[in-house]
Amino acid sequence: MVSLEILLVAAALIATLAVAGWAQSARRTRELRTELADLRQQLAVRTRDVLVERETVRTERARADQFSEAKARFLTVVTHELRTPMNGVLGMTDLALSTRLTPEQREYLLAVRSSGETLLALLNDLLDLTKIEANAMELSVRAFNVRDCILDALRPVIIVIRDRQLEFDYYVADDIPELLIGDAMRLRQILINLLGNAAKFTDEGRIDLAVERRSDDDSSLLLLFRVHDSGVGIPYEQQEEIFEPFHQADSSATRRHGGAGLGLSIARQLVALMGGMLWVESDPGEGSTFYFTARLGLAPKAHDSEPEILDILLVEDNLVNQRVAEALLGRQHHRVVVARNGVEAVEAFGAATFDLILMDLLMPEMDGLEATRQIRSIEAATGHLRTRIVAMTASNESGDRERCLEAGMDDFLPKPVDARQLFGMLSQVRVQSRSAGT
Repeated sequence: MVSLEILLVAAALIATLAVAGWAQSARRTRELRTELADLRQQLAVRTRDVLVERETVRTERARADQFSEAKARFLTVVTHELRTPMNGVLGMTDLALSTRLTPEQREYLLAVRSSGETLLALLNDLLDLTKIEANAMELSVRAFNVRDCILDALRPVIIVIRDRQLEFDYYVADDIPELLIGDAMRLRQILINLLGNAAKFTDEGRIDLAVERRSDDDSSLLLLFRVHDSGVGIPYEQQEEIFEPFHQADSSATRRHGGAGLGLSIARQLVALMGGMLWVESDPGEGSTFYFTARLGLAPKAHDSEPEILDILLVEDNLVNQRVAEALLGRQHHRVVVARNGVEAVEAFGAATFDLILMDLLMPEMDGLEATRQIRSIEAATGHLRTRIVAMTASNESGDRERCLEAGMDDFLPKPVDARQLFGMLSQVRVQSRSAGT
């Protein structure tokens, strides 16, 4: 009897525990369902927020792209409008300086040229920065004399060095060939920036430039350039910041020496395009050493020959630019025919044979691209030998070079036209002309 009672009590206890467990389980299930519903609601809210954020980012990116495109278009117009008259100012100033002048007149003209070159340098820096931001920076690669390029970079800086009574020396290794293939104008730009900075920030002591050959292969070599000064030096924490746009290690330098703080940023980007690196080693008060490497192509050996006079078709609508180009080409006694627009260019090409056509891009009636297309069509239809066509333009629009090449042009010269770059290109035309004749 007792055992039966114990069993009943145990059964009741088990039943009670089962009921309690079921109730607890049901309560936990309700709690979990509530938590799940909350999580779903939170997920829905977060998903909506992410979609809104994504749409906001997309909208802002579209606005940024539109702004970038508008800025590029604006700079293209401004570039052409500023560089075209600047080409005339600097070109006519150089021509005036080659005439017989009184000392006072020469002083005034040198001041005009210096101011014009300063303005042009600032404009070019801003345009280069815009190209870099748009990933549109390109190199104009051709054969050049590396030692002449270095001397060209030294000329504007050596005056400052002498005025400051600084010691200066430069060394170019004997095993570096005379002719290399690369962008001489950009290499000169890098050297002028580094040497100019060295002269700015060195009040006493010396500046040294050294160029050495580091490595090479069958088609190229790697050069190491080193610019050392005994100037104020750069704090360690600022040695990377100085390569950022609009940054200068010493803000007082802007007031004392001028400059927008763009040079080193642009120089590093140009060095990267040349397959190299730019860096600095410096201790405050003990001077600085800037290093950069550049990979340049090996040029075929040139053969000495008598200067060759070329027949050149100059296609240019601006009268001042016509005068400047004719005067530059006249220095080497080339025969020049002038066309004022693309229509006249096509007519002149059909009436005579030319070794070279210098073609402006933006002209009335017919632009340079269409004129080039028509000339190439005439050549294809008549079996005429291909005439070298070189674009000359003050435009800075991204993709200009590609459009010129697609239209059938062979090369690209920016305005204001640099006389050394123009004469170097003419030398290439002579070499190609002789090669075609053999």
